[in-house]
Amino acid sequence: MTIHSSLKLATHSLHRKIEKNPLIKKLTSKQIQLSEYILLLKKFYGFIAPCEAIITRQPESGRIISTRNKTPLLYNDLITLGLTSKEVSQIPVCQNLPELLNRGNVLGYLYVIEGSTLGGQIITRFIQDNLSLTPEVGIRYFHGYGKETRWKWQTFCDTLDMIDENSSVKTDAITTAIATFNLLNQWLGSH
Repeated sequence: MTIHSSLKLATHSLHRKIEKNPLIKKLTSKQIQLSEYILLLKKFYGFIAPCEAIITRQPESGRIISTRNKTPLLYNDLITLGLTSKEVSQIPVCQNLPELLNRGNVLGYLYVIEGSTLGGQIITRFIQDNLSLTPEVGIRYFHGYGKETRWKWQTFCDTLDMIDENSSVKTDAITTAIATFNLLNQWLGSH
């Protein structure tokens, strides 16, 4: 079984669980308010920014994420929606993060975050329709790679599938993907 297949199997129920998170469900609701959307962006920023900061400090792992960095997209959305740089810098950050010490950990984390870019394409349409925002103004994070999203996801999956199935990278990736789903869901549930 490939690493991608193993990750999908190991995290299936967690993926469904996070989709039921009240903040995530709001994204596809016609009743979403701009303040709720901004709160959700802040929550994602508070989780993703510290994770990416840890990853970019590691030479090998920093290269893995260099073209997939989400913090600037979240920052741009928050500024576009009226926050100041100072307000963004004061957003509470999650202290209970997944372990991001090696390549396997980073790939597991990215499996969750990169996978969310597929759902982000659907969320983009809902936010456009319900809040009259655009990918250029307020939806950069969820719009992600735009038309390139499927290609970027497939490229990431191909990278996963080149790893030896019996390596510790696979075990670390699965462990971290599970932890990332759980910790992100907890973080989104805290207010």
